Amino acid sequence: MKVLVDDLKKEHMKKIIVGGDFNMLPFYFYKSVPFFYQNQKRLLHEYLREEGFSNHCENGGYTLKSGFIKFELDGIYTRNVQPTQCGVEQSVMVSDHKPVWLEVDLAPHDAAANTAS
Repeated sequence: MKVLVDDLKKEHMKKIIVGGDFNMLPFYFYKSVPFFYQNQKRLLHEYLREEGFSNHCENGGYTLKSGFIKFELDGIYTRNVQPTQCGVEQSVMVSDHKPVWLEVDLAPHDAAANTAS
């Protein structure tokens, strides 16, 4: 993720949407043993926030179910984009993960029109 974010720093004013399967587990594996002291999801969210990204679908729902356990492994992050809605589509199965979607407002906004007098 650092390589991608470093490359996107060149595009600091552009509208950017990054999404996908980040395998954001709420724990860390060491040789197939889960350790709960390190939350990969929290670490990724913190890192991307520090780099100027927002996560608007953080509580969109689970994207993978394994037995009785539900995981939120996928995400969408934005920079310089105004999201309006997001979620996880539970009604379809296109892979082992449920699709995450994001609706954004791409209309140009006039800063002067947003100032109250």
